[in-house]
Amino acid sequence: MEVWDLFDENRQPLGKQAGRKDPMVKGEFHIVVVACVVNDQNEILLTLRSPDKEKYPGTWENTGGALEAGEESRAAAVRELFEETGIRVRENELHLLDSQMEEYAFIDFYIVRKTVPVEEIRLQKGETADARWVSLSEFVRMGEEGKIAPPIYQRFCRLREKMEVFLKEDRRKERYSACRGKNRQESKKIVILGCSGSGKSTLAGQLGKIMDLPVVYLDALSWDNGWKRKPFDEFDRLTQSEIRKPEWIMDGNFPRTVEHRMDVCDTVIYLDFKRWFCILSVLRRVLTNYGKPRPSMNPGCPEKFDPGFLKRIWNFDRRSKAHYYGYMKKLSGTKLIVLKTRKEVNRFVKQVEKEGRFVRGNFPAGPK
Repeated sequence: MEVWDLFDENRQPLGKQAGRKDPMVKGEFHIVVVACVVNDQNEILLTLRSPDKEKYPGTWENTGGALEAGEESRAAAVRELFEETGIRVRENELHLLDSQMEEYAFIDFYIVRKTVPVEEIRLQKGETADARWVSLSEFVRMGEEGKIAPPIYQRFCRLREKMEVFLKEDRRKERYSACRGKNRQESKKIVILGCSGSGKSTLAGQLGKIMDLPVVYLDALSWDNGWKRKPFDEFDRLTQSEIRKPEWIMDGNFPRTVEHRMDVCDTVIYLDFKRWFCILSVLRRVLTNYGKPRPSMNPGCPEKFDPGFLKRIWNFDRRSKAHYYGYMKKLSGTKLIVLKTRKEVNRFVKQVEKEGRFVRGNFPAGPK
């Protein structure tokens, strides 16, 4: 019998398991993966559910299934895709489009580029009865006609905008081809810390593009339009929602939640820049972008001059730096990377771009 590991609402293991036919309990979740295959014509692979299936027989779907006990999300997507279609992919070829929480499950939705003739697809007896490639518009039409399994089409509707963006990015095809065989997903949860003005958001965006990881800007979660700070409980809820996703780069300090982020991440990057450099960077940013929101901020929060903000930067080393170094010293098994100059950051980014991963030994391994 298929057995699942169970998790709480923050995607933390409960140390419990359940079988497929066991009734689920409110507040307990298992993990389901969806592997959406897209070919070089931007067509989506659909498989027909066997008429013997208990739920939604004879409807079309993307490949997917539940994680087995002890299994990781990407490994499950690779396994399900091979079992149901015979298509082999590597874990680092999968792009995580989104992760959603449903009533009793977390749904990890992956996309992978693969062009395979329909006649070469190997169907799984009792699971899949047919396969076909369809365009995005045809997928929508089939969903509206009820030909696609309802849960599959409902998830697609929630992700349609992200899907369309993905399909329009021709350069992404090249990235997938160029990066195959590289261990790009050595780091999957990355926290970037440092004084304001050190370039955390810029570095997060660069690494996100290189490593194909989603970037979470905590400033954007913290502020409402007009520079109105959100209540702590709302910010904590939004942050927790991002933390429980399987992959991310998280930019921002926010001491109230930093220890929890460090506990669940696999990599911490600390930008330990001189305060005069950070102040000059912020002043340059204000002069260049005054009245316009920066990419890492809520669109309703335009750049402004804030003397109090400059004062906090000046006092950052005295008031905050020791605390962050103290947190980092407590970590075990986490990659620690400390960069102290713009030259080191640029060299680090080039190294990651070349290797597709973080290489130990090239940069300080953390605070002493």
